[in-house]
Amino acid sequence: MRARIDILGSVYSGVCIVRRLIGYTLIFLLQLLRPRASFAAENLALRCQLAMCKDAINRKNAPQPRFDQAFRMRWQILSKLHCG
Repeated sequence: MRARIDILGSVYSGVCIVRRLIGYTLIFLLQLLRPRASFAAENLALRCQLAMCKDAINRKNAPQPRFDQAFRMRWQILSKLHCG
């Protein structure tokens, strides 16, 4: 009985991995079809957030950088404008 449970667990785990792989592949293919300007805007936004985090870490202000209210509001407005 224990062997069957182990086999079913392995099969389920394999199915989950395949499902995630298919999902990631679909996301990748959809990203390839996005307009170039949309991709560039998202890339710029992510680079800005990464630069802010790196700066806070380099200054050693906090172990986990915190975004201030102005930073959050700016990205909330931009996220409403960007429908991608």
